[in-house]
Amino acid sequence: MEKNLNNLEQENKLINSKFIHNSISVLLAISPILGGFYLLWGFLLFIGRPDIFQAIISDTVAPIIISIAFLIYMFALIFILYLPSIVFCFYIYIYKLVNKKRLVNKKITGLSINKLIGLNFVSSLLFIVLITITSYLSFWKKIKIPSYIILILFILYLIALFFYYKKDKAIIIVGLSSLSCSISFLLILDFMTGGESIFSFINFFIPCLVLLVIQNFTLYCIFTILYKRLLLSISCTTIILVTFLYSSYTNIFYKAYQAFYIIDKNEYNMIINKNDYSVDIFSDNVWLIEESSKDKNVYHVKGERLLNLSKTVLFCPKETFDLLKKRATYNIDTLKTEASPEELKNKVNKCVLLDASKVTFHKLLPQNKSEQ
Repeated sequence: MEKNLNNLEQENKLINSKFIHNSISVLLAISPILGGFYLLWGFLLFIGRPDIFQAIISDTVAPIIISIAFLIYMFALIFILYLPSIVFCFYIYIYKLVNKKRLVNKKITGLSINKLIGLNFVSSLLFIVLITITSYLSFWKKIKIPSYIILILFILYLIALFFYYKKDKAIIIVGLSSLSCSISFLLILDFMTGGESIFSFINFFIPCLVLLVIQNFTLYCIFTILYKRLLLSISCTTIILVTFLYSSYTNIFYKAYQAFYIIDKNEYNMIINKNDYSVDIFSDNVWLIEESSKDKNVYHVKGERLLNLSKTVLFCPKETFDLLKKRATYNIDTLKTEASPEELKNKVNKCVLLDASKVTFHKLLPQNKSEQ
């Protein structure tokens, strides 16, 4: 009887294990499509055009483009976010490989892993404080401090740390990991303008501190969690949370998808046949319309292809992208945007959804745009 119960328990464990494994596999398989649609839906709500969502997903190619772009976007985002952790783990692996030894009592030379993670956090914090102070002095006090001064000061700190810990080579790991943390923080700075008050210092430093905590907590989990399945679950949860969190910030969305030409800042001269699209759809006075001198059934419209997904194009009046950029970039002093939601939505409501296969686009060069 006891053997039967043991066998039954083992079978249940196997079934539960397979169920969890299959569930994670399905989640990872469909997450690019769901995540891509979620980001797209959030963006359309942001610009005030959720009505075109159905038209976009009806295109058979659009979901593929969204999924691929989402995957690359997430990998790039997570890579930037966890770059210091990746560098830290990579150099520990190389250090063990070169020295042909495993971790003894969780120690690298004379320092434990937890000690190295603590030093990594303090060193990264110091490096970011130096970056924040120099940025603050540059914006507010108009005192220009060369970036190499920050690097020299930080290297001097690492040298002092190296000798303090009796020339422990593991300090090199701390230094390289701390230096790599600057990339994710420069990314934050790139999404902000202004910087003329003490609040700019605080508003920049707080998200940097949050990032540092996330990165070092990740390192702690990697080297302390024994059950790899739990670590996998934490990783999947982190990806989902990061997706929902970062999708709230449209500045990251439009800059990321601009690289895939899903969002296009360029201006175009569009050639349309009246039999396909009547001139009436561009009746608003914001549009620049010209009749063709060669064919009466053809006319030209100048504007921007703000959103491109396969054959679906959201064609907008000039300067719509600039307004989107102002709406998505935050002032570091006030945490407010330069353009209001109403301004952007009013502008985008004048955009027209078109089938790209029925029109012809000619990209306008900078000199052409300046002449108009």
